[in-house]
This record gives sequence, structure tokens and C-alpha cells, in this order.
Amino acid sequence: MSAFFVEYKSTAARDKARGKLQPQARDARTLAPGAKPPGKTEGKSVSGDYVEYAYRLTEGGVTRTVAGIWWDDAQTPIAAYLLAYWQDGLGERWEPMRDLWSRYA
Repeated sequence: MSAFFVEYKSTAARDKARGKLQPQARDARTLAPGAKPPGKTEGKSVSGDYVEYAYRLTEGGVTRTVAGIWWDDAQTPIAAYLLAYWQDGLGERWEPMRDLWSRYA
């Protein structure tokens, strides 16, 4: 699993980046069953938007599903996301990624 932290120039730029995930959030229902719908969330230290999403990635002739969780801070132009391979990294379960998110968000 990989974690990325991003500081955008503005909250509008952050929101635009999050908006680009909407097709992948819809695809997650099929590619990574059990994905939660996007919405507002309250973490331990951050309240903002939360998106579970998935997409297909082909590398070296092998296509795999990547699952991700995005969350952002409603008050600042900051976002973070987690990425992992759905089958190999997560065992086709959202729980490992959700657990990590819940510990540090």
C-alpha cells in the first residue's frame, strides 16, 4: 500500500482534483465490490471529503485493479490518498485500507 499527501494551490484546485475521481468511484462498485459511496467524513483529526475508488492498470502486459481511498481536509488545500492492488495487496477486501485510514485520518 502506498500513501500520498498533496498540498494544492487552493481548495478549488483540490476540489477539482477530487472531482476527477468520480468516474473511478462509480467503477469501484464493479472493480472492487463493497466500495462506499463518496461523501463527507469525520476522521480523528480531519473532517472533509472521503472517496473510495478503483481503476484498471496495465503494466508489462499484466492488467490489475488498483483500489484507492482519497480524503481531504475541508479547511485547507490538503488531500491524501492510499493506493493498493485490489487482489495482491488487499486480498479483495476494503478493510485493510479502511483500517489504515481510520488510524491516521
